[in-house]
Amino acid sequence: MPFLPDLTSRMHGGAVTVGWLGTEQPYPQGPPDQELAQALLRLASTHRVRQTRGSHQCPFCTASFNDLGLGSAEIQVKASDGTVYAAPDLIAHYVAEHGYQPPAGFVAAVLAAAE
Repeated sequence: MPFLPDLTSRMHGGAVTVGWLGTEQPYPQGPPDQELAQALLRLASTHRVRQTRGSHQCPFCTASFNDLGLGSAEIQVKASDGTVYAAPDLIAHYVAEHGYQPPAGFVAAVLAAAE
């Protein structure tokens, strides 16, 4: 999975990137937000797009997600201001296990969409 800086535009419909992490680039970290992680897991089944036939593993640990169906799609969520965010579905794991802190606008959009 390629590293893409947070909040950069993408070619696919103008969605904004979040959570495309890489091992060589620092990312914002803090205490794991389990509420956000659970919301992201819900969205991984309801807001899944660009499903692939293969899957990606976490670049930071040896966790396997085949039983959860993660690592092979994107999550897209639309914010109240119309911004569309695109994140790898592994973002739930990045938040829960690696303390990744996504941008505030994305967090608000995820929590609203998961209600």
